[in-house]
Amino acid sequence: MSTKQSILYTLMIFFLAIMLVSIGMWFSSSTKLASLISDLEAKKEINIGLNRQLNGVGDTKGLKDIVDDKQEGLAAKADDLLKSVPLLWDNPNDPAAPGVVQIEEKYKAVEPEVRKAWTQEAVDALNQSKKDREQGETDITAAKKRLAEARKEKEEKEVASAKDLAQEEATKETELKKIAQESSKMTQDYEAVRYQHEVTQQKVTEVSRNLSKVKAIVSQGKILGRETDAAVVTNFKNSKNKSAQPSTEIDPRWKIAFIDLGTRNGVRNGMNFDIYSGSSRQLVKKGVLEVVDASAFTSKCVILDILRENRWDPLTGWVPEKPEYNYSKYAAGGPDETDAQELVVRRTVKDKIETMRLEKIQKELGPDAAQDAVAATRGSSVPPSDLSLTLTPVAAGDWIFNADFVPIVSTDEFHRQIREELVSLRDVNVGALTVFIADTVRAYRKEFIKRMCEHNGCKVADAMNSNVNIVVSTGGATELDLVAERNASKKGKENLKDDDKNLIATEAALADAKKYGASIVAEDDMEAFFDRRARKQELLRGKLQQPGRNSFFIAGKTKYRSPELLAKYIRDHDGLVASDIEAKVDYVVVGESPDEAFVEKIKKLGLKIVREDELPDLLGVLK
Repeated sequence: MSTKQSILYTLMIFFLAIMLVSIGMWFSSSTKLASLISDLEAKKEINIGLNRQLNGVGDTKGLKDIVDDKQEGLAAKADDLLKSVPLLWDNPNDPAAPGVVQIEEKYKAVEPEVRKAWTQEAVDALNQSKKDREQGETDITAAKKRLAEARKEKEEKEVASAKDLAQEEATKETELKKIAQESSKMTQDYEAVRYQHEVTQQKVTEVSRNLSKVKAIVSQGKILGRETDAAVVTNFKNSKNKSAQPSTEIDPRWKIAFIDLGTRNGVRNGMNFDIYSGSSRQLVKKGVLEVVDASAFTSKCVILDILRENRWDPLTGWVPEKPEYNYSKYAAGGPDETDAQELVVRRTVKDKIETMRLEKIQKELGPDAAQDAVAATRGSSVPPSDLSLTLTPVAAGDWIFNADFVPIVSTDEFHRQIREELVSLRDVNVGALTVFIADTVRAYRKEFIKRMCEHNGCKVADAMNSNVNIVVSTGGATELDLVAERNASKKGKENLKDDDKNLIATEAALADAKKYGASIVAEDDMEAFFDRRARKQELLRGKLQQPGRNSFFIAGKTKYRSPELLAKYIRDHDGLVASDIEAKVDYVVVGESPDEAFVEKIKKLGLKIVREDELPDLLGVLK
């Protein structure tokens, strides 16, 4: 770069710097000038305001006009004050505003009396005032002391009262807690009793349903003959030649007989059957037999003494071999388990139902009614049918009966029975129902029926409406005509009893039920209604298991069959195969080398383990 260029660049930079400084100074001056102009404008506004206050605007007078006013201005007021100054010294014409001269003359006139009062009377008054003050101080001190004592006594009483109040509140709180605990306990006890009643009622219903399967003593099987005839009977049943007939003789020495029922019919070892005469038209009981060896189609039985009680050990389930045994060989009783365990008579389903019935009668009607029920049961008009074996020996053709025994029938027959039962239940509605409980039903029964409805998937309506399907009333108030006749003389009267009011309300509910097409059910029939409803639902599900049939769970491959083939074998012989061990299973079929943990699980569940070669006996298959 040349020297000229350097100088030129330097001059340009210097000129640029001067321009920047000039612009900055101009901007600063402009800002200050704008600020000064703003201040000047503000001061002009202030000056205009002050001039307006001083000189006034329009009709409004300013300060200058007010001061210069000749009547009320500052000069006029000063003249008035100068005129009133002499009157302050001497003003004899105005008693209300006397001057100094008049006030002095007044005090000079009363000066002798004032001096006399201050010489004697004032001293006496001062001394008396001093005494009064001292006495007042003494009284005040005493009053303070009494006030302090009273305050202390009050504070002590307040503390004591506070303690008593706290104690009373604590006692009250304790009592309230006790009351709450007692109330809670009573509620729990009530719920427990109510739950127990419902459980008992449910058991009675279930047992009654099981018992109702055999309503009368009917022939369930027949006695065939001697032991040598068992093979003949079996061959006769399986052969095409029907000309040969089995013998009808009974072994008189060992009292052994055979019946035409076997494991295929649900007979198991240890079952007892009553023997009834097959030749008499009347119901003549000859004796009792016990199954000792059940095969597929027949069973070997021992004829027992008819007077022998069916006793057993309730702890272990042991049944004595001889009737003279009175105590168990395998169990002990008592608090220390050192006493002999007495054998007891085995209770049948009918005995259990009778016991529950008597307990219910005793709870609801009292012990006298229960005793009358027992007497009525014992005093039956039917003459005893038991006869001695020596007079009426057991013969072939006599038939047997067991109230707890449900014979196994074929699958087709079982399905036919289900269809017939479904037809008999065609009027039972299994849908979601709405129930209305009439006012004649007692409060505790209402609560019970309400929970029963909810348990069975039904709703309970608070008021009668067109959605109600069932109206629940008391046994004597289910017919509209009869209820209306009973209410005819009560309607329109005042001060009716609660029972009469409830009956009138029930009449209205029954009338609505007739209008809406709802059914009327007595409260005592609701349990039977829901039982029939539950039975129909169970039948419609199509998963019924025929009573008496055995259910098996297959645990792995066996020696001769795979699990699939073994399941087919069991089903082909009218057995049931369970898919889960937790289901209702009678036997578990174990395969080769079962797992020890699995075996322990089976034992804990109380299930029986069987081998593959034991299946024919359980399924009633001829070997």
